[in-house]
Amino acid sequence: MKKQVLTVVATAMTLWATAQTTVKDTVSLGAGGANQVWYSLNNDEQAVQAKENWDLAFDTKGVNTGIRINSGAGVELWGYPKGKVSAWSTVDTTGLSTWQKRWDSDTSWNYCAMGNYANPNDPFDLDWGRYDLNTHHVLGDSIYIIKLTDGSYRKLIIESLISAKYTIKYANLDGSNEKTATVDKTGFNAAAFGYYSIVNNKTVQREPTHGDWELLFTKYTAFVPTPYPVTGVLHARGVKAVKAINIPNANAYNNYYAHTFSHEINTLGYDWKKYTGTGYDIADSTVYFLQKEDGEIWKLVFSGYGSANTSIMFSKTKLAAVTVKNKVQETIATVAVSPNPSFGNDVTVVYSFAKDEKLANISVYSLTGKLVISEKLDSSKGLHQYLIPASKLVSGTYVVVVSTADGRATQKLIVR
Repeated sequence: MKKQVLTVVATAMTLWATAQTTVKDTVSLGAGGANQVWYSLNNDEQAVQAKENWDLAFDTKGVNTGIRINSGAGVELWGYPKGKVSAWSTVDTTGLSTWQKRWDSDTSWNYCAMGNYANPNDPFDLDWGRYDLNTHHVLGDSIYIIKLTDGSYRKLIIESLISAKYTIKYANLDGSNEKTATVDKTGFNAAAFGYYSIVNNKTVQREPTHGDWELLFTKYTAFVPTPYPVTGVLHARGVKAVKAINIPNANAYNNYYAHTFSHEINTLGYDWKKYTGTGYDIADSTVYFLQKEDGEIWKLVFSGYGSANTSIMFSKTKLAAVTVKNKVQETIATVAVSPNPSFGNDVTVVYSFAKDEKLANISVYSLTGKLVISEKLDSSKGLHQYLIPASKLVSGTYVVVVSTADGRATQKLIVR
């Protein structure tokens, strides 16, 4: 038994050595915010692409059918109010300036400029087209007018989505230079979106594989409350984040478990900076926490913004969160201990299960192998807390073990 405990202790010390290290980094988008940058918290920049090399982005996930526009590069979209697809040859843009523009959501990747305006009372209306229950095809029924990244205008129809392939048709407003193109959902290396440039008449491979990045540094349209172009940070689908404000000592604050995480992709957003007329003030009392899809918890604090090269400065810290994996290396749980070190405080063990577990236990050992605590845990899916009273912990070093039927996670705990 003691040999097993000492193995657990060694593992915990290795994990602790790689956690709680703060790294300062800078992401630059280039003059005028010319680029977009996909960023991995573990591995830094994953891809850099020119902001203006696409017009449309097609959701590649499962049965999703949303299509986003590149509003950060000036793309604008209007639904044609004077007729459906049968009016293609007679499109008339008189009064365009009074038509309602279509926008992507800045809180969810799922709600797109094409797709976000469906009839909520019609389950088969997908905004740009209709779903056929018999064929499982989506057939386009709407005309759009689109202003492209180069400032020119086109009329546009998404003709269909069949067997994961979009067919689109576009032409000059007078009907000349008509083109048809195919965008295959499966042709983008498991990225969340597939991109198309109408300006250049081609698909574009831009985005890293889903799961290889958590943050997108970019220019996008926010609603403040009306649509307005901003430069900021969006997080990936599947990542959760939370914003903690008015923190007196942001660098020392790690109490992420005191906040409720959100899937809203603009949680980090743009308003951590404020233009003063001569430069930018940074909200240095604001802390952001992110939870990756694999359960890792990260802390991020913005520290600067340089307008000349659109440089965003920040610090990132991987908090003491470790994972429980099953035999096929799927993450089934994450565990974090805070505060750590503890200075005579109660200690909170925050743990999250990806699904309901048959059983879960917590054990706390001293470095000599003495079992200090052994109790069952709530094994249901979701985020939980377990409190270790300060009265049970004298000064010293401990190993906290959270185990399930499929595996265990260990962390070192220091009490001073």
